[in-house]
Amino acid sequence: MLITFLQDVKDFRRPQARRYELHNVLLFSILALLCNAKSYRDIHRFMKVHFENLKKEFSLSWERPPGYTTIRN
Repeated sequence: MLITFLQDVKDFRRPQARRYELHNVLLFSILALLCNAKSYRDIHRFMKVHFENLKKEFSLSWERPPGYTTIRN
């Protein structure tokens, strides 16, 4: 249910910057914050550690998790 609300968030990034779907980045950021992440680097670390599980559960075609600068932007 949460992901349907996140899909409605308008993506203001340029088309070249849309390698990672915004709703997934937002969802994974929320999950990281619930696991006590305090910074963009912590969010990135969470995604990196849990990447294979996230990729499988959400059918992602990502080759690697987004970097902390991508998350920040």
